Amino acid sequence: MGAGTSWHVVMEHPVPMALWAVLIMGLTLLGMALMLLGLVLTVPWIAHASWHAYQDTVAASGPAERN
Repeated sequence: MGAGTSWHVVMEHPVPMALWAVLIMGLTLLGMALMLLGLVLTVPWIAHASWHAYQDTVAASGPAERN
């Protein structure tokens, strides 16, 4: 799984990916607005959710190579 897989998923699901990008941007801006202390909570949360969303999306898009 690499950049090609990510690109394929984005092209296959543009609206959910755009919404996800807006959500990430909004949570990051909220964390920055709280004098960067909010990033202590939002960055790990976004990273964890992004990892699971990526795994689920790639698995739903087709066979994935798993190690």
